[in-house]
Amino acid sequence: MQLNKMASFAAALLTAGTLSAAVVSEKPATIKNADFTELKDGAPVGWAKTKDLVVTTGKAGDTTFITLKAEKDLGYPGIGQTILQAKDLPELKEGETYEFVLSYRQKSEGVEKRAFGCIGVFAKGKRVAYRDGKNFPGTTADWQDVTATLKLAKLPEGMDAVRITFYLNGPGAVSFSDMKFTVKVVNSAK
Repeated sequence: MQLNKMASFAAALLTAGTLSAAVVSEKPATIKNADFTELKDGAPVGWAKTKDLVVTTGKAGDTTFITLKAEKDLGYPGIGQTILQAKDLPELKEGETYEFVLSYRQKSEGVEKRAFGCIGVFAKGKRVAYRDGKNFPGTTADWQDVTATLKLAKLPEGMDAVRITFYLNGPGAVSFSDMKFTVKVVNSAK
């Protein structure tokens, strides 16, 4: 009986070890004007903004934030920027995977549909892979911590860039702050 328990325990450890991923490398990527202090023509410098979307910046204590506001449904308007180019990514070895991690804080006010951050992988100007952050419709009284992770075992054919975008779908207002983006290479074979 004792031998069976030891064998089961050893098998569980072996399985857990093979299923967990080891981080090979981890590097934060620079988000231009992440604190939204530089403004030009009503929009933060370094960020592309969808036409007709109202964008304001604010400060609460030490936290600076950006607010997206729409009076009516404009589709999926947003504000975004290219974070890195495909040529800047390290080469993957056998058993390795990219993990793109976007973390931020979000607070919604009267959001009728959706409000979220997104990681998008682009090839020849078209989004070919993405991961959305959690949607907080309605009103959230407190700031919510959000993390979105996009895992890719290989880069899509023709991939040229990774972008982050913050969206407001439908009427309402949403604020975002404390944005961070990290590129990890993990080895799931270890």
